[in-house]
Amino acid sequence: MRGYYSVMNRHFVRALASVMRYAPADRIAPLAALRTFRRTVASVPAYRDLLSRLCVPVERIVTSRDFHERVPVVDQATYVCQYPPELLCRGGTFLEAYSIERCAGPVGATIRIRGREETERFTASVERLLGDVVRADQHRTLAVVAWSATSWPGGERFAHAVQALAESRRLQVATMTPGADTDACLDAVREMRGQFDQVLLAATPMLLRAVVEQGRQTGVDWRGRHVHLLGAGRQVSETWREAVRVGLGQPAANRRTGAQILSWPDLPEHDVPIGVETPMAVLVRRLAAEDVALCRDLFDGLERVPDVLQFNPLNLYAERIDGKLVLTTGGTVPLVRFTHHDNGGAITFHRARDILNDHGYDIAAMLSKLGWRPHTVAPFPLLYCVPRIMDGPVRGVTAGRHALSTSTEASSIGASTIGASTIGASSLESSSTFMTSIESAIGSASSRT
Repeated sequence: MRGYYSVMNRHFVRALASVMRYAPADRIAPLAALRTFRRTVASVPAYRDLLSRLCVPVERIVTSRDFHERVPVVDQATYVCQYPPELLCRGGTFLEAYSIERCAGPVGATIRIRGREETERFTASVERLLGDVVRADQHRTLAVVAWSATSWPGGERFAHAVQALAESRRLQVATMTPGADTDACLDAVREMRGQFDQVLLAATPMLLRAVVEQGRQTGVDWRGRHVHLLGAGRQVSETWREAVRVGLGQPAANRRTGAQILSWPDLPEHDVPIGVETPMAVLVRRLAAEDVALCRDLFDGLERVPDVLQFNPLNLYAERIDGKLVLTTGGTVPLVRFTHHDNGGAITFHRARDILNDHGYDIAAMLSKLGWRPHTVAPFPLLYCVPRIMDGPVRGVTAGRHALSTSTEASSIGASTIGASTIGASSLESSSTFMTSIESAIGSASSRT
């Protein structure tokens, strides 16, 4: 049976959602993070060395409170760049890795190390997006993947994931990879009409807008074609989304039967998506863009509309520390309390729903009115993030082998983290027992995949 790290095919998501009615994210997530920490200490040489140099008492970190008070926050400069890549891997070798990629990112070139676990999680995220949102399980779909597969390997990986889902017959989908070329994308839309029920164009937001505009100018009737757009990289702005919606001639945004205009989020040091832009996430972000008071209440005082995603709390733990988004996730290269210095955090589904209700928004009713079924409103937490501005040095980052410090302020902002308080697990054994019960509850669904 797959372990708790393996996200998110649709059977798994729905089973986990039912479990979370009784064990919400603020209970599950800290236990998953604690287990990731213990496994990383046991298997990653670089992380053991880091904690040794900081004199972190590993054996005394047995509860979620210990995790928040004693585990240091690290970043690219103070952890990843201080060790050879193989020492950042489980086992201290590339034995579990079958792909080592050098790709461009907002902080320069980044090495990504990928193994079987990352591929399974990546493919499962693609399945959830295409199956639940684009409905490629019901409609014959052509995925035109047109973002770079060289300096940005995401396009190649996305195409491979779609092909794997097609080969397994989990989705009715085929891929085309014309390259980052506007004319080639338009040719695909024109030539494949009649062969597929719908087309998904996956490219950078700039290229997608160019394709829509050029198509409109050359006589393409976008309203008569079932076309969905997927922007690669950071989430698209609501201004961009609205402009493209108008260009496609869509009467309303986020409607289940209309064109889906989505984004595929990417962070340079994380080899799998940190979340999925679900219909709920799209709607929440649009409401926040229209209501400044709602934006402040939902996102801890932010007035700039952040990126919004839903994520699986068994695979990612998100905290807000000193206003920065801090993530813990497993994999071939596990990262424990790692920050990109983006402004962000996380909020539980139930807390977000209560805030929306206080502002007069019934999210379930609004999604139902747009045609979305109840299972699309899964009780997963929301991650929000405003990317840092890259025009100056990052505050608090000091390069150098010994420029690390243990955060002592995390416990003072427990209300801004998912599960930043002790939840009754007095030892690692008790947390493992709780996680085992979760695994047992979802095992029958995940084993069907």
